[in-house]
Amino acid sequence: MLKFIGTGSAFNTELLNTSAYIKNNDTLLLIDCGETVFSQIKKLNLLEGVKNVYIAITHLHSDHVGSLATLIEYLNIFCDIVPNIILTNDDSNETQEQNITKFLELQAVVEGDYEYTYADMLEDVLPDLIKVELVEIKHSSKLTSYAVELYFKNQTIYYTGDNNDKSYLKSIAKKLKENDLVYTDCTNQEYDGRVHVSVKELSDIFNQKQRKQVITMHFDSYECLADAKDVGFNTATNEIAIAELLKKLAVRN
Repeated sequence: MLKFIGTGSAFNTELLNTSAYIKNNDTLLLIDCGETVFSQIKKLNLLEGVKNVYIAITHLHSDHVGSLATLIEYLNIFCDIVPNIILTNDDSNETQEQNITKFLELQAVVEGDYEYTYADMLEDVLPDLIKVELVEIKHSSKLTSYAVELYFKNQTIYYTGDNNDKSYLKSIAKKLKENDLVYTDCTNQEYDGRVHVSVKELSDIFNQKQRKQVITMHFDSYECLADAKDVGFNTATNEIAIAELLKKLAVRN
């Protein structure tokens, strides 16, 4: 199961930028590194004992990459670690690499400070990990976005990042096995050009039994989190904001 550094949307600073990780012994696998993430990594001492860092970037919105350059520089200078940025296995990886490289170059972070590794090269990076896939999904029309899929021997973890691709979620619902987990962003807002699936849409896709395997994240507000919880979905919580979360839910109830 993933642990969370933050669970908020871009404008929900109370819950911090959504970012998840798996830490095992000296290896850290991080998904996204938004504006608030580096400071929380330090607060949580996540780099203690770490020698290998792998970073999957779902897309280049600032709430998903805003402190990536800082993290890379810190790893270089203070930890003597060159992190690995994960690229998709498909033909879009060249464009993905160019975009990330350009983004980091604008902040004076150059290749050599980090390395690229393909998702299909991550077998056994974590215990029982068979393969990793980055799957292109729909989010913003201006950015290419990826879901992260982690295939373990007895479990598959699906992590949407930011997603408005109902067909992708429907395909997961059809093949979801008993031990699998789905981490998906959601919103309770309705507006033109919305780029996230709504709680209602998620309810239409996943049946009541499956909802216990679906962990919602990237919340616009505490109300969004509570709405997801009310219809049977699990909800991601980050260690930093959990006390405040309990207060807000107590007021609602």
